[in-house]
Amino acid sequence: MRLIELDSEDWLLFTDEVRRAVDASLINTELGACVDSSKLFLMLNNRCELMIKKKIEPFNSTSCNFAYSHSNLEYILWMNALLSMAWSCEIFRRKIRDGHCQNSSHSKPCTMGSEQHKLLRNEVIRSFGELLLQLKAVPITLSDKGKSSFHPIH
Repeated sequence: MRLIELDSEDWLLFTDEVRRAVDASLINTELGACVDSSKLFLMLNNRCELMIKKKIEPFNSTSCNFAYSHSNLEYILWMNALLSMAWSCEIFRRKIRDGHCQNSSHSKPCTMGSEQHKLLRNEVIRSFGELLLQLKAVPITLSDKGKSSFHPIH
């Protein structure tokens, strides 16, 4: 069973969706521009619901009387995780490509900035992979009463 089919075009679309949300949630402070996180998360949630409608198939179990769609927390967090992973990797890829550096005495593009961002991107990807391996290794067992031992927030 596959509920979601994604390709590289989708990841670029996801990254652009997050970038638009970040840009729209920027505010100016005495320290410079920063992100209004509550506004950002509200916008990301709205974009997630739209992306879920486009990319993730609803799931229904008539025998157990439950269903998942764009409005369920599980689907919203799933899409948020995918958007966050895509954006994290893509923003570092662009900074590597562009030689991102905020040191005004360095020439641009900055080779050192590229190398530092490459280290960060590799660590981000490594941590995603490590988390997935850990999640796959967690046993799924039923409790004595026939209920799952995992208790999600309702």
